[in-house]
Amino acid sequence: MPIGGGGLLAGIAAAVKHLHPAAQVIGVEPELEADAWRSFRTGVLSRLDRPSESIADAIKIQELGRLTWPLIHRHADDVVTVSEAQIAHACRVTVDLANIVIEPGGAVGLAAALQDHRHLDRGGPVVAVAGGGNVDLAALAKITEIGESAHG
Repeated sequence: MPIGGGGLLAGIAAAVKHLHPAAQVIGVEPELEADAWRSFRTGVLSRLDRPSESIADAIKIQELGRLTWPLIHRHADDVVTVSEAQIAHACRVTVDLANIVIEPGGAVGLAAALQDHRHLDRGGPVVAVAGGGNVDLAALAKITEIGESAHG
């Protein structure tokens, strides 16, 4: 699940855990924007000083919301980070295999699912929330180039 201010993760995590308590709900954010990751690890709401240089501009929020943080802390199972190259690769994969353009902020969940995270070794189905096509052609070309150079 992509994380910006945390609303999407908080709502989906609460709903999923209500319906399927054993399901694992994992938030994902760029490693350059790791405020949610730090908050989840320390148990204390963390804030970044300024926006990062991440290509995932739709989720470059420096702090989880004060209302969403308690829900994430209670219902999410983990928060992981992905690199810029992993985000770009996920965007590239959707273009190449599905002819769908997703913006980098909407691709972080897929980026995590494409990696070998310990959470995905449980043998069950994996769902990555991905979306948003708010990418201009120049940005898409740059993202595609990053993804291509990172994964050949």
